[in-house]
Amino acid sequence: MTGPGDALVAHLRRLEQALRDALAAVAAELGRLDAAPAEEQVAAGHAWPRLAVDDVVPDGPRLRVTVATGRGATLHDGIGAGDPVWLDQGAASFPATVDDVDPRRAELRMDRGRDRPAPGPARVRRRHDPSTWQRLRQGLRTAAQRPNAVSAALLAGPAHEPAPDEPAELPIAGLDAAQRRAAHHAVHAPALALVW
Repeated sequence: MTGPGDALVAHLRRLEQALRDALAAVAAELGRLDAAPAEEQVAAGHAWPRLAVDDVVPDGPRLRVTVATGRGATLHDGIGAGDPVWLDQGAASFPATVDDVDPRRAELRMDRGRDRPAPGPARVRRRHDPSTWQRLRQGLRTAAQRPNAVSAALLAGPAHEPAPDEPAELPIAGLDAAQRRAAHHAVHAPALALVW
């Protein structure tokens, strides 16, 4: 005999498998783009056009690295603040995170290491970072091992049914029947935010 807890655990396992599949697809796509010519990487939003390291400044246990494009080039929005990237200079690749971007300049943060980038030509391209996916999967595993009311409500909660005291339609003047039904549905939706 199975109960609602079993259905929740099965649902969580399907979600975990979907995360695994999505992670593999992202890794494969980034691998494919890494192997593509530089122009294709830029066109796909995987890398920025050629740029130069302008400044490398120690910032506590990290480095703040400023990069800028040459004349006529801009940094597209395929890479944005918070994205993990590689800063490539010659044969060296430095893992970094984008801190801030404007059309011609970007600021990257990276851990200090023995080697560090130097002012001069460089490339920036997206980097695969599975840590977020791993944390999501771990959360699903934990929820599957210990199902509770919170995980049930978040992941498999019941659909909203109008309370018996809710009016069938909202009495708003100037609306036809279809508009009144739409307004009723919007106001009584389970997730509602009103912005004044």
